[in-house]
Amino acid sequence: MQDKWSQLSERFLALTLRERGIALGVCLALVLFLWLQFVFSPFEEGQKNKRISLMQNNDAIVELAAQLNAFEQKVKDDPNAPLREQERKLSNELDELGLEIEQHLSHLLAPQKMAQVLRSVLSDYQGLKLLKARNLPVKALTVASSSDIESGTSDEERADRAAIFSHGFEMEFEGTYFQSLQFLQRLEKMEGFYWQMFDYEVDGYPQAIITIQLNTLSLEEGWIGV
Repeated sequence: MQDKWSQLSERFLALTLRERGIALGVCLALVLFLWLQFVFSPFEEGQKNKRISLMQNNDAIVELAAQLNAFEQKVKDDPNAPLREQERKLSNELDELGLEIEQHLSHLLAPQKMAQVLRSVLSDYQGLKLLKARNLPVKALTVASSSDIESGTSDEERADRAAIFSHGFEMEFEGTYFQSLQFLQRLEKMEGFYWQMFDYEVDGYPQAIITIQLNTLSLEEGWIGV
């Protein structure tokens, strides 16, 4: 094994400086590909499944809230016992779903703290330079229910009833491959947000520009502080 390694070392040293740079670049690209394929992709799939579960709970809340409003109106017009009992059950279901969603969101960063936490983590890596940081538009997590389709409810009307909001944050920074990889691996181990987008662009070897988009979820609509 040592002889083979010596042979490889001799071959590498025999290359020109340009050929060494190309060989090193290919190796780095291969390492990045393997990391994205076997580490980041499964992690991102798990985050996606969690978001789907939260959206399903949000849709159930929207549906129950609409039913509750309809029954409240009927109670005003005809306050009888069966309607009041059904209203009580719907209200209890709505409260239970609300508590379940709060438990799902309890591990996430508050929107107003996300920018501060990311800046703090980035500052631990002296070789990385922050180029840009900005808020992304807040999005209401809604899906059209069967009653919305039948009544022709617009996207704006569903957004007004939304119980969960997605707060996105974009960060662009510059650094070497290994520094960037260490920073991204640390983010990957952290909890409190979901990965939205990742982009790696070489800007004159060994420097690269990395853009990431992360988001967190909240029961309130508001901006992340930058």
